[in-house]
Amino acid sequence: MGVGGGGMAGCFGYRDGGGRKKAVGRFGGSQATESSVEAALRWLARHQEADGSWTPSKYDCPSGNDTRCRVGCTGLALLAFLGPATPRSRGSSPTT
Repeated sequence: MGVGGGGMAGCFGYRDGGGRKKAVGRFGGSQATESSVEAALRWLARHQEADGSWTPSKYDCPSGNDTRCRVGCTGLALLAFLGPATPRSRGSSPTT
């Protein structure tokens, strides 16, 4: 199906501006949940390695030195920044 033709196409409108505020209320969010998301993104940004990755071995992951595990964890961490349209995900943070 082409762009805009699927049922999920409009859901991305919730990520920014007034749409995000409406979605927070509509889907059970609150100022507390929004604060938690921001805190989690700050934690991820603080723990990012200089090469842009995240190293799971620092957090007692038995497979943390495995390249596949490191790549997977990095992908999941980056995915967290793509969800909300925060100033960081819009490009205001040059470090993440």
